Amino acid sequence: MLDDPGAPEAEIGRTQIELGALAHSRRFFRPFGEGGRLDRRLLSPAAVELLVHGGFTCVLWTAIPRDWEGADGWLERAFAQICA
Repeated sequence: MLDDPGAPEAEIGRTQIELGALAHSRRFFRPFGEGGRLDRRLLSPAAVELLVHGGFTCVLWTAIPRDWEGADGWLERAFAQICA
């Protein structure tokens, strides 16, 4: 997303359209952290500008249950991590 300044608007805008009536009035955004990486690559300047102007709240992680590795078991791992 860092290489294409139009990518954040296309992706976030497309997602908002897909959410439609399911979208909450408060806008939350969780960036894709590629395995929990929290560094300067997390959000491009274009993404930050879009999120700020769109009134989004950026939410990060209190747990990293590795949900990107598969659908099975990540919810249990997340609860175990945040309830420990």
